[in-house]
Amino acid sequence: MNEIKLIKENTDLNKVLHELEWDAVVKEVPYKVFFAYDDDGYYCHSDGGKHDYAWACPRDEQPTYENLVQFNGQATEWGLQTCEVNSLKCKWNEEEIDCRCITTILRNGKEFNRFATRDMAYGIAKAQVMIEEYKEHPLELNNYQFERKCIGRKIRYKGIPAIIDRYCDGQACIMIKPRFEKDIDRFFKCMHNIDDETVEDYYEEWKSIGAIKEDILSSSIWWFE
Repeated sequence: MNEIKLIKENTDLNKVLHELEWDAVVKEVPYKVFFAYDDDGYYCHSDGGKHDYAWACPRDEQPTYENLVQFNGQATEWGLQTCEVNSLKCKWNEEEIDCRCITTILRNGKEFNRFATRDMAYGIAKAQVMIEEYKEHPLELNNYQFERKCIGRKIRYKGIPAIIDRYCDGQACIMIKPRFEKDIDRFFKCMHNIDDETVEDYYEEWKSIGAIKEDILSSSIWWFE
């Protein structure tokens, strides 16, 4: 087994630090994270010699012996906020006050997605499941600038070759275009057959721009092309 070593002032960081793509944040300050190793083994933190091989420094700085800190945090901070909201609505010319729960999923403190449910308990449970799915998503949502890197990715939408045209920030959705012109009619006919009011409302608009919006957790998307 290779000997575990410590990073010291004379360690050549260019040779031992290997940057990860994590979008780590510490008190709203973005950090970049590295694994530290070379052909002879891993380097651990110099204070106490803990066997954790991840190091970090502020993203706008170059790593040095002075600014590197041990990193045992999350690749990305995920969280949720939820609240019950009373609203006034009119149906059949009669007004009534109704209640619903609005749950917001947060990524590094910013709104990532939002949805409504009838009660808070279900909203929290649903958000917890969705967050775990986001952590393991093929778009690698824990990574830095994932929303830019996903543009142009080849996928399949209901079996039709497609490509990601744009990521919709704050909605956890993407705009999808058919990859080949010959599939355009089949692509939009396929979408129109969905029993979804949102699709019905925006069908003509999406068809005019040649792209549709789809939730990134949709079962209609095959990510590995």
